[in-house]
Amino acid sequence: MNLLIPFLFSLGAGIVFAVMKTSSRRLLCISAIAAAAVQAVLLTLPLIIKTEGITIWRFSQSLRISLHADGIGALLGLLTGWGWLLCIIFSAAYMRHEERESTFYAFLFLSQACLIGVFFADNLFSLYLFFEMTTLASLPLVLHSRTKDATAGGMSYLFYSLAGAIIALFGLMVIYHEAGTLDFVPGGYLTEAHSGALLLIGIFACVIGFGAKGGLYPLHAWLPAAHPQAPAPASALLSGIITKSGVIAILRLLFYVIDPALIRGTWVQYTLLTLALVTILIGSALALTEKNLKRRLAFSSVSQVSYVLAGLFLLNHTAVLGALLQIIFHMIAKSGLFLCAGALIWFTGKSQSEDYIGLGKKYPALFVCYTVFSLSLIGIPPAGGFYSKWYLAQGALEGAGPFAYIVPVVLLISALLTAGYLLPVTGKAFFSGKDLTQTVERERTPAAFLLPLILLAAAAILPGLFFPGVGDAVSALCAGIFG
Repeated sequence: MNLLIPFLFSLGAGIVFAVMKTSSRRLLCISAIAAAAVQAVLLTLPLIIKTEGITIWRFSQSLRISLHADGIGALLGLLTGWGWLLCIIFSAAYMRHEERESTFYAFLFLSQACLIGVFFADNLFSLYLFFEMTTLASLPLVLHSRTKDATAGGMSYLFYSLAGAIIALFGLMVIYHEAGTLDFVPGGYLTEAHSGALLLIGIFACVIGFGAKGGLYPLHAWLPAAHPQAPAPASALLSGIITKSGVIAILRLLFYVIDPALIRGTWVQYTLLTLALVTILIGSALALTEKNLKRRLAFSSVSQVSYVLAGLFLLNHTAVLGALLQIIFHMIAKSGLFLCAGALIWFTGKSQSEDYIGLGKKYPALFVCYTVFSLSLIGIPPAGGFYSKWYLAQGALEGAGPFAYIVPVVLLISALLTAGYLLPVTGKAFFSGKDLTQTVERERTPAAFLLPLILLAAAAILPGLFFPGVGDAVSALCAGIFG
C-alpha cells in the first residue's frame, strides 16, 4: 500500500464534507462513520503489510515533503484511525443539536490528514510543515460554537501554536546548517563531534517550540482555554491525539536527528527535564482546583502529556518505553474521559463537576466508564496506565544524579493529585449523601455514546491484563528508535 492513499483519503473526505449539502442528517452521519471506518482500516495496514513511502514534493536535494512508514508511525497511525472512528460514532448522537455539523466533520478529516503527515513524515522538514498545517486544520474545531469564549480559546490556541512553530523553526535552521540534512535515521547522526553552543541552543529551541503543542511549560496556557470550547468529540481528539503531534516531533528530533548522547548530561537535558516535571505538577495542581469538568481534564492533559516528555528527556530505553506506553494509554483514557464529560454535559446541560452529584444511578454506564478511565490515568493496576508510569519511574532510577529520585517522587505526587481531581466525581455521583433508598429512574444512554466508551474502557484495561505481549511489542518499537 502507498502511504499517499490514507493521506489523500482523509483530505478528500474533508473536502467532500466541506461542500456537502444535504438535509438528511442520517445520511451525513452514516457517510462520516463509513469514511472513518475505511480510514481506520487503511491506517491499520502499515502494521500488517509492507507500505511504500512517497515523495510528494521536492524543494531541493535535501529538502522535500515525503512520507515513510516505520513502527512508530504505524503505531500512531493506528491510534489515529481508530480514535477518529470512535469519536465520529460518538458524534452521531452528540452533534444532533449542533449547527454546522458537516463543517465539523470536514475539519475532523482535514486534521486527520495533517496528522498522518506528521506521524509518517520521513524528515524533520516534512514533519514541520504538517505540524503547522495541523494547527490550521484543527483551529475551526475549537471555534465551532462561534461564542466569545470559543473565539478567545481559538485565538489562544493559534497564538501559542504559531509562537511554538516560530521558535522551532529557528532550531530547524540551526540543525540544518550544522548537519546539511533533516532526514530521520534511527539513533541520529548529530553526534558529540558536532557539539557546540549554537547547536545546543537550536536543539533546545526546537524542543520548546514543538512542546507548545503538548503543553510544555511555559507554552501550556492554551490547552485549558481551547480544549473545553470544542465539541466533546473534538476535545477528545485534541487532547488524546493531536497533542501527540508535538510529542512525536520531539521524539523524532531527539532520537532520529541527534544522537541522544549529544545532549545527555548537558544543560539542555537538565533544563528540559526540569520543565517537564514542573509542567506535571502545575497541570495536576491546577486540575485539582478547577470546577469545570472539561477545563479540569484539559489541565490534566497538561500534566499527563509531560509524563511522555519526561520519559523522552531521560534518554534511555526503559524511560522511552514508558513514554510510548503513556502515549497509548493516555490517548485511550483521556479520549474516554472527554467523551464521558461530553455525554454528561449533553444530558444535563451543566459543566461543573458539582453538578453531577447523585447522578450515578441515573447514568451508571457513563460513570463506570469514567471510573475505569480515571484509574488508568492515575496508574492503578491492572489498568494500562500503571505500566507506563512504572517504566517511567524505572527509567529514571536507571540514571544518575538527583533526577533519578526526583522523577519518581514527582510521578507519585502527581498520581495522588490525579486521584484527587478525578475520583471525587465518581464518589459523589454514586455516594452523594442523599437518601440512597430513593428510587432513581435510569435514563437511556444512546448506543452511539455507549459503544465508543465501552470499547475505550476495554482498551484501557485489557492490555494491562495481557501486558507481556503488549510490552514486548512496544519494547521492540523502542529498540528500533535507538538504532
